[in-house]
Amino acid sequence: MWRICNKRAAADVTDFDSTGTRIRGEPATETGPFHFGAANVPIEYSEKWPVTNQCLAAVSGLGIMIVGMLMIARIITLEQVMNVVGRFLLLVVSALLALCILRSLLIAVVIPWLSFMKTLLVWLAIITIVIIVVMVVARIIVSRFET
Repeated sequence: MWRICNKRAAADVTDFDSTGTRIRGEPATETGPFHFGAANVPIEYSEKWPVTNQCLAAVSGLGIMIVGMLMIARIITLEQVMNVVGRFLLLVVSALLALCILRSLLIAVVIPWLSFMKTLLVWLAIITIVIIVVMVVARIIVSRFET
């Protein structure tokens, strides 16, 4: 009956209840039966990179706290803070603007260059291994003729 009513739901889900006992059944939803294992369902994020957003939020909060502590200790002034923040924002906006303007040039030049460098590194590794093998063989030959 559950599969007929809700076709999006998974038919066979293994979950655990509050005591850690393994249970099998449908995931708990508004219409389905509730069980304690529903808390084990992974959270779906709408953002593309939720960890990056959380990291940026944590670093921003830490920065605000550090600046606040420095201002309370009167090590820096509000004028100095605003000067640094303004310069930082100007730098970020300038970098994004330059990236947007030069994006087509970067795509046209950098990607083929990186492909060439990858091929070059492979050949460099092969040539290095061949040189090492030739030197070892030459050392063996020289040591045999010396005795």
